[in-house]
Amino acid sequence: MKIGILINDITRTGGTEKITATLSDVFCRNGHDVAIVSCYKSNDCTSFHFNADVDMLYLSRSATLAGRMQRIKNYVSLISELRRVVRREKFDVLLCQSFPMSFMGITACCGTSTKAVACEHTSYDYYGRGVRLVSNAIYRFAGALVVINSSDKEIYDRFCRRVFMIPNIVGFDDGPRQQASYCPNIVSVGRLEHHKGFDRLIEAMRAVVSCHNNAVLHIYGDGDERDALRQQIDRAGLSSNVFLHGFCTDPGQVYAGKAFYVLPSRIEGFGLVLVEAASFGLPLIAFDCPNGPRDILADDGGILVADNDVAGLADAMLRLLEDEPAWLHYRERSRAIPSRYSEESIYPLWRGLFESLPT
Repeated sequence: MKIGILINDITRTGGTEKITATLSDVFCRNGHDVAIVSCYKSNDCTSFHFNADVDMLYLSRSATLAGRMQRIKNYVSLISELRRVVRREKFDVLLCQSFPMSFMGITACCGTSTKAVACEHTSYDYYGRGVRLVSNAIYRFAGALVVINSSDKEIYDRFCRRVFMIPNIVGFDDGPRQQASYCPNIVSVGRLEHHKGFDRLIEAMRAVVSCHNNAVLHIYGDGDERDALRQQIDRAGLSSNVFLHGFCTDPGQVYAGKAFYVLPSRIEGFGLVLVEAASFGLPLIAFDCPNGPRDILADDGGILVADNDVAGLADAMLRLLEDEPAWLHYRERSRAIPSRYSEESIYPLWRGLFESLPT
């Protein structure tokens, strides 16, 4: 099968780009012919490793910095170019990575033999009302819709006829991994944006440090809120306890030797970093935000804190810092998580979807 994967900008450093790298590699190793179709190429190289057999196709060099309406016009103009690529490459399937890529892909594939599959990588509630209305309508015309958590499947089942829940495949290298350490080092990873909730985590650290002044929070990632978070850290007097390390491609540097992982997001489609942290044996704490964490941490896989309960988040962190038996319990629980999201567990779901598409 020839598979195209449509993405906004494969040279960016977010979770969707990382997931695309993993998926494209898995598809190649399972005998598929794979090409990534990126609307834009903002950077000279990609941040993640890609299988050498994956083709990289770019529709445009760089994204415009103009206003929303101009960006919409640019996306519309890209649809005709995408249609030419689809006809030329003769993809059997075009996987479209979230909205508006799904809108573009479904429109460009109309009247061709290529089946457009919409793939949502975030929560349904992440989008505004206007986008939700458009997606509810356009996804009806997709060959299938893929979501990554059970809550979104329940929602989209009301609008779409072929909805598949396929969690992300989380790829791991085969090398030895330094496991979690019972120590005062805490870690969190993500793009420094409002919906990732790092401001809430920093606020919780004030209460943690008041009880354990040697507690240290390591945050890995870059984004628009870096300066604001830096100022929040300084105002809270936490400059010796909270560190913004920037983006890091080495999981060993990020997770190894840390005590536990905290996910403070306001909204998550999946929670890829939870599974990554679990592969290093880190106990997990997350806000019970919409929608992914509750699936990953089901059956006591970690500590779920009521959404936006910052005091509760601090209490959960203090529990793992002060109660070693609880820390050991959640370390063991987290170790069972990665196998659920391995290639061996998840690829058969993709194979089933491909085989179900009409020829």
